[in-house]
Amino acid sequence: MRIHCYWATNLSSRPDGKAPAPFLKVYNGPGGHQVKTGKVMDNTINPEFWTSFELAAMLPGQAILHVELWDYTLLKENLIGGTTIDLEDRYYSQKWKEMQAMQKMPRELRQLTNETSSNVQGNIIMKLEIFPVAFARANPMEQLAPPKKTQFEMRVTIWEAKEVATKDGGQSDVFVTVQPRGEAEYEKQSTDTHWFSTGEAEFNWRMIWPIFLPEKVPRLFMQVWDQDVIGADDAIGEAELNLKPMLDKVLKKGVGAKQDGMWIATTHPNFKGVQARIRISLEVLTVAESIIKPAGNRRDAPNENPFLEMPIRPGLFDGLGLSFKFFNPMMLFMKYRVKCCICCIIIGVVAGLVLYMSM
Repeated sequence: MRIHCYWATNLSSRPDGKAPAPFLKVYNGPGGHQVKTGKVMDNTINPEFWTSFELAAMLPGQAILHVELWDYTLLKENLIGGTTIDLEDRYYSQKWKEMQAMQKMPRELRQLTNETSSNVQGNIIMKLEIFPVAFARANPMEQLAPPKKTQFEMRVTIWEAKEVATKDGGQSDVFVTVQPRGEAEYEKQSTDTHWFSTGEAEFNWRMIWPIFLPEKVPRLFMQVWDQDVIGADDAIGEAELNLKPMLDKVLKKGVGAKQDGMWIATTHPNFKGVQARIRISLEVLTVAESIIKPAGNRRDAPNENPFLEMPIRPGLFDGLGLSFKFFNPMMLFMKYRVKCCICCIIIGVVAGLVLYMSM
């Protein structure tokens, strides 16, 4: 038997909420016959293994294969979850033999379970092959190797927001943060702040990241915030997009893709309903395409592909509910110029008479 383990996803965390340090353990037969283990991974709930194991089995007989994930700690190893496969059901299946002869064995997504919980403990992506001993000796097993990564560029443009829940006296000082999530660590980027929003906000703000594909579980995490000058900012709403269909298509075809004008609804666990909607554009380009279509972060040069205008926003006096014109003498004069001219003439005549009489 050759067991090829690629990666696992969404593993259960430890009781304290921290990510486990997972490692693989495979065996067959009663009593844990021929136990083989993989190396301990760094703490993560989405580990990559790219590991192959080879075990012997006598069929019929040693029919049950166990594939388990364990959490390593200094004092104890704890079972995260496992899956079992009936080898006889496969080896004596004509369809199975035909698929293996044509080298079309599929990768399998198998759920990991644990007797101590009714919940699924995660998933593992793996592939199983079963060969006669003579064939296996003539064709030594090759270890798996992770696929080579290809660089692309991701551009996210935050255009505007609407239906924003207000926090401070019917107003919010709104900004948006965006962070891609996946195997690599991506920088969290933020728009500037739209002050004194009463439910709508405008940004015209571009964010750019280099990304490397393929990615296992790529997502785009977005949050809408209310900025506070004093104290911590208030979270208004959040949303997470699944990028895998789009990125898999880009990697397969080798050309960029774009989704324009998407309205994303954000929610908050403590409040009912949509807390804000943000309109974004999402574009993924090859390195060559990013050179042909240059664009700067934020609204910096080169401000193109597309050009981003300065947003229209309320001023300080508008946000405070005051009219700047009230404090502007020139604006007052222009508004009441006829009355002002009459007053000036009357004042001039009276001043002239007073001066004449005094002389």
